[in-house]
Amino acid sequence: MVDHEILLQRLETSCGLKGSPLLWLRSYLSDRNQMIISGDSRTQWVPVKLGVPQGSVLGPLLFILYTAGIPSLFPNHSAIGHLFADDVQAYVCGSLLLNSFLLVTLMLFPRISICGCPLIAFL
Repeated sequence: MVDHEILLQRLETSCGLKGSPLLWLRSYLSDRNQMIISGDSRTQWVPVKLGVPQGSVLGPLLFILYTAGIPSLFPNHSAIGHLFADDVQAYVCGSLLLNSFLLVTLMLFPRISICGCPLIAFL
């Protein structure tokens, strides 16, 4: 999920956005609400604190800018990955000898956790 404050900070520090354009994007992301409608049922309005506006022209661009630095983390963890307009995929490959669930659990999960720590710090 895209944290609005982190996105705005990234746009300022990595993309050099300042002044009115940055304030415009802050306004665009703030004070948004959503509800879910299914048939005759609907939820209450709830504030949207994370994510980019769905169905917007700016949404995919803001997500790409938010995730642009993630590929630099892949080589540090013997991972490969792909960035998409609305998703990130990372792959960590192991030996074919890791057939047992126990070995995969003991060896792969710590690698994923280690990879996730810099990712959380990055975001």
